Amino acid sequence: MGKRKAKFNSLSTPGQRQDLSNYLVELAFLRTNHGIKLPQHFWRQTRYKFRYTREIRGCRKFIKNYGEAAVLFVASNNYITTWTDYAKLEVLLQKFDERLTRIRNPKDTTSVTGETYFKGEDLRQIKKPKLNKGLFEKLKEIKNGI
Repeated sequence: MGKRKAKFNSLSTPGQRQDLSNYLVELAFLRTNHGIKLPQHFWRQTRYKFRYTREIRGCRKFIKNYGEAAVLFVASNNYITTWTDYAKLEVLLQKFDERLTRIRNPKDTTSVTGETYFKGEDLRQIKKPKLNKGLFEKLKEIKNGI
């Protein structure tokens, strides 16, 4: 793999140019430091060296899997303090990918058919039982001509 392009200015060392992964790791260090300035070339100091290399590996893993644009977007819009918290970052990057696929795919334009409803009798109302007519009721009906 070739040398990475230095596109960004260092946040701690003026005049120093660096690639995206170094920039994002330095941004995470500043966030964990609550905005307090870091010493120049802090990644060379033994105090920061181990954590810095671990963070670089984690950041480059995400850049390789998701691309520079997605990782930069997630880092700039969310409060990320470490690149080694893989679960949180995977979720954020997957949400970003889903958002991009929703934007790229055209909306569904198929026609929608209306729902059909079955209209039967209302079973909630109480029905009075029909009583059988007795002998005298039948004779009254015959007499009245019904």
